[in-house]
Amino acid sequence: MQERADEADIIITSTGAPHFILNKSDIQAALRRRKNRPIFLIDIAVPRDIDPEANKCDNVFLYDIDDLQMVVAANLKEREKEAKKASEIIAHEVGRFIKECAIMEAVPTIAQLSSLMENIRKRELEKALKRLPELENGHSEILDAMTVSMIKKILHHPIARLKGSDDPEDLKSLIKAARELFGLKD
Repeated sequence: MQERADEADIIITSTGAPHFILNKSDIQAALRRRKNRPIFLIDIAVPRDIDPEANKCDNVFLYDIDDLQMVVAANLKEREKEAKKASEIIAHEVGRFIKECAIMEAVPTIAQLSSLMENIRKRELEKALKRLPELENGHSEILDAMTVSMIKKILHHPIARLKGSDDPEDLKSLIKAARELFGLKD
């Protein structure tokens, strides 16, 4: 192995040898034959296969099992940090999804409430227009627009409250109250 150590840019060792299979002088000789091109040595053997003194040579980068364990530990710490960020993102998105699902429960109530108010508006506007036959052209459109605007303003806060509830239980209570107050069908 010593005579061929100059042929590789990276050497990984893992033997059961009771002594070093590469010592500092072997690595120095390999470096001379490599014209001092860098060489990476990874020693994962226990006991060590490569003399730790070899790391003192220029252009030699020796890593042993302890170095690799430190890299693994650093990577694990980074992955744990990223996993925490991912958990926070997931928790936020789950909360948002639950809120959207809860709002979807309010949609039928909002639709029924809007429909009820629109029907009342149209009936009352018709009655008023029948009682005001002398209206000039365009005045009935003004009254229609005014009543549409009034209904929108009346419904704005209740609908915003139904859509804006962050608590699913609170939303269920609001839906129930709205349905009871306005006599909406289940």
